[in-house]
This record gives sequence, structure tokens and C-alpha cells, in this order.
Amino acid sequence: MTAGQHPVGGAVRQPADETPLPAVSIRRHAISYLLVRMTGILLAILVCGHFIIMHFANDVAATNASFIARRWSHGLWIGWDALMLAAALLHGGIGTGAVLADYTAGRRRRVARAGLAALTAALFAYGALVIVRGAGS
Repeated sequence: MTAGQHPVGGAVRQPADETPLPAVSIRRHAISYLLVRMTGILLAILVCGHFIIMHFANDVAATNASFIARRWSHGLWIGWDALMLAAALLHGGIGTGAVLADYTAGRRRRVARAGLAALTAALFAYGALVIVRGAGS
């Protein structure tokens, strides 16, 4: 089999729009790729730690609002939960943005990405408010 041939037979068809991506687009894709991988690793650590603390180190039946209030009275747990929230929203937002990039184009893509960014920011603001208000009580 020679270069440019399909394994089943015949020539491989190249897409009509074989224009190379600009350097800015390549850099943006590389940053998104790395962020998804880093937040995935961070989430694996944070979520597993959360699961161990909440389900193995403590009695699940004793996990109520006062337990969470005591937990959030320490800065470590406020930071842990805020970091877990931020990593999850960043990970999900970038992944959803990649899906939107695959299935939308032009103005629809820009509107969908703007809506996704607004939704992600609103969810982070709400989650941060819950953590701050819970830690203050």
C-alpha cells in the first residue's frame, strides 16, 4: 500500500478545506487540551479524597448540615470544595465547548459558546456563594 491510498482500495480523499489552522487557533486548542487533562487529574484526586472523607472516614448517617458547617469552618475544606467546583466547571465547560465547536459553525457557534461561558460563570458564582454562605454560618 502506498501513501495516499485507502487500505480497502482507491485513493484517500482529502477534505476540500485543507487550509492550515492559524497559530493562535493551534495554541488555543493546545491550551484547551492541556487544561482538560490537568483538570481531569485534579478532579480524580479531589473527588476521590472527597469520597474517602465523606464515606469512609465519617459515618454517612452523621453527614448533615451541621457536619458540613463544621467542615467548612476550616479553610482547608473551603479551599478543597471551591477547587473541586472550579475544576469540575472548567473541565465540563471546555469539554462542552469542544462539542459545540464540532457541531456548530459561524454565528451559532459564537452564540452557543457565549451562552456556555455565561452558564459556567453563573454556576460557579452560585456554587461559590453556597460555599461562602455555608462557611459563614
